[in-house]
Amino acid sequence: MNEVCGLFSIMKANANTCLPLLSKKMAPLKKQEFMDLFETKWSDQGSNRRNLEEETIYSWEIFLQDIEGECIKVYYCLIDKTNLGL
Repeated sequence: MNEVCGLFSIMKANANTCLPLLSKKMAPLKKQEFMDLFETKWSDQGSNRRNLEEETIYSWEIFLQDIEGECIKVYYCLIDKTNLGL
């Protein structure tokens, strides 16, 4: 994800906003919780980068649907803040 959309770089740059996603909580994450954290900013229509973004977002949406449909359960996890540069 970092190569196409720069997700890790975005999370690192906005660590305080993403901290709830990376904090200890023993309840499964919900689709809306993920969706509320991110906003898609697309490249120009027809560009190679846009094609990669569309493939990535398609996979992301399938993942979110699996969470919502409880096909998989994703939990918050406790991480070392130093890895995010906090």
